[in-house]
Amino acid sequence: EDFLRSWEVQASNDGQHWVCLQAFESNPIFRRALQEETFEVEALHGRADSEKAHRYVRLMMTGANSSGNFRLCVNGFDLYGRLIRRDPSAGSGGDDGKVEVPYTTASGALALRRASSLRLHVPPSEGMNLVHLRYQTDFDQHGLFTFLGTRGGVDVHRNPAHAGMVAVSHSDEGADPCEGVATALVGTTVMDMYTADVPRSWMAVHLSAGRSLVPTHVSLRHGFGTPAMMLRKFHFQASHDGVTWGTLREFKGVDGGVMAYADNGERMSVTFAVHTTRPFSHFRVIQTGENVSGNHRLCLGGMELYGTLVLQGGAF
Repeated sequence: EDFLRSWEVQASNDGQHWVCLQAFESNPIFRRALQEETFEVEALHGRADSEKAHRYVRLMMTGANSSGNFRLCVNGFDLYGRLIRRDPSAGSGGDDGKVEVPYTTASGALALRRASSLRLHVPPSEGMNLVHLRYQTDFDQHGLFTFLGTRGGVDVHRNPAHAGMVAVSHSDEGADPCEGVATALVGTTVMDMYTADVPRSWMAVHLSAGRSLVPTHVSLRHGFGTPAMMLRKFHFQASHDGVTWGTLREFKGVDGGVMAYADNGERMSVTFAVHTTRPFSHFRVIQTGENVSGNHRLCLGGMELYGTLVLQGGAF
């Protein structure tokens, strides 16, 4: 009796913030007293969760047991996998790779220092740091430009374009687009911003040397206070050199535009997922057709990126 039916295997690095590695819902796997079962852990929130080390593991019931109550009846459990010592300088200890346990930065990002292997197309090197920037809500405090602007949550926020960590460019002539200030694209200031009425208008961000991103999510903020000029047809593209571009996501035309008002009443925004295992240092939005107002102004007031930030050569 009291056999588990609905539960999760969860992991953490601080004992407070937990991720689900495997979930069971009304699963009758346990049927007899003292029964033992072994199962593989498959992360439900993205591959990165299953590939990094954890310091804490727990079982949490998410529903009643076979007797209809909430007694967690478990006599013991054991774990199998790759053991990573906390201090790489403290002897061999059977460690099979030069990796340290991830830690949480002041901004809440999970950083993995001196990674020797990860299932990304990132050649490992001495001094490489990886920072996992996870999307939660549109323009939250966990994206790339917030992380760079606060130096990982250590400093008061400064627009990373003003700090020389990011550059912003666009298809209009001059330093700024037809309306707005270009650097606001990666900052926290909300303003009207759009290009001239020219087909295939674009806005781009360029990460400085030693920084690249394997993107998972992209947040875009509308560049006007009403739905006028909202994006309909565009490509989100990435590049290694800012010259040759590849499309990671394509929108062929959404009636009424792609964005929606946030719950807090702020400007309209949208977030979409992208799928790649390669890091890039240049990203842009290029408009491929008319906006909802029937012109070619690229009306974009903000961008935030999420994914795995790759830092090399001592870059922050």
